[in-house]
Amino acid sequence: MIECYEFISGNHAKFWTVETIENHYIVTYGKIGTKGATQVKTMESQEAARMAASKMIRQKKDKGYIEVSAGKHPGADPSLRASLLGRQEEESRPVSRRGSSTRRPSQPPPDVSDFPERGERGIDL
Repeated sequence: MIECYEFISGNHAKFWTVETIENHYIVTYGKIGTKGATQVKTMESQEAARMAASKMIRQKKDKGYIEVSAGKHPGADPSLRASLLGRQEEESRPVSRRGSSTRRPSQPPPDVSDFPERGERGIDL
């Protein structure tokens, strides 16, 4: 089960999705147009996860969230879903969905053999 909701009012334009997988429920939320953030909660049973998700859905509806099509917002990362089901995907992605990663591939450290030793430059530290 995956359900998607939006709340648009004044300066607010937010989305919220919930999905149950076995005894887990996954919530993804954020500003519309972003990837948002994802949280995973583990419950005692599959039924407990469904009940917790249903309770949260009622709370969101009470706050004014409106249901939209399930594919409208990103929801949980597929690799997270696979890991909760005990499967590994070939491509691994981070669980956190806030912002985008700008990390560059690891580079070797610079060669420091050409730099003078402390004190050789005439500067006492």
